[in-house]
Amino acid sequence: MAPAPRIADELVKSDADALVGSAQAADFVDIYSQAKDRGAGINVALNAAGYSSSLLAQFGRKMAGMTTISTFAAPDSPAMRTYHDAMTTYSPELADPSDEIAIAIAPDSSPSVFGCRPSDVRHRAW
Repeated sequence: MAPAPRIADELVKSDADALVGSAQAADFVDIYSQAKDRGAGINVALNAAGYSSSLLAQFGRKMAGMTTISTFAAPDSPAMRTYHDAMTTYSPELADPSDEIAIAIAPDSSPSVFGCRPSDVRHRAW
């Protein structure tokens, strides 16, 4: 992986508005926070690696606005009910939706779970 400062510079230079990764959590936070500090207009920051109390102690506010995948949630929470309803609708072939993690970033005509509309999403390659 390239050094965090270089990746952060590329995010700013490319006018990226999303950062999606599967990096180690500390590396992702470092890239994300450096990009934000440099003025990147990131609306979505999603990483596959989770978080921990040690990461919160180390990075604190630098993690603000980030989303990570969690493999646990209160089974009867509104979020889990919404998740199960969506999995039942869009992945009916699954026997138990709680055995799977769904990652879908697909803009439509309504605000997404990330709070942005399709017009907010710019696709750039770098």
